Amino acid sequence: MQILVNGESREIKGEVSILQLLQQLDLKTERVAVEQNLKIVPRSAWGETPVREGDQLEIVHFVGGGSPVNQAGATGRGNARSLDPGS
Repeated sequence: MQILVNGESREIKGEVSILQLLQQLDLKTERVAVEQNLKIVPRSAWGETPVREGDQLEIVHFVGGGSPVNQAGATGRGNARSLDPGS
């Protein structure tokens, strides 16, 4: 089935849940947020939420670190970046 992951077309085989998809993509789930078709999916629902043909998924990984203070004066903690599951 065809889905979009972070704007990239992907072919996946068989029926999978969001949790199974994350595992197939070798992504650590501890600091990941998932949006399915413009709705955030709670972590507690990943195992029971199916991925369907044509779904659009955005997977974001939260990272810490960076410089202690940026130009706006905010700390470098809690930054987010979009994952490229192909890398």
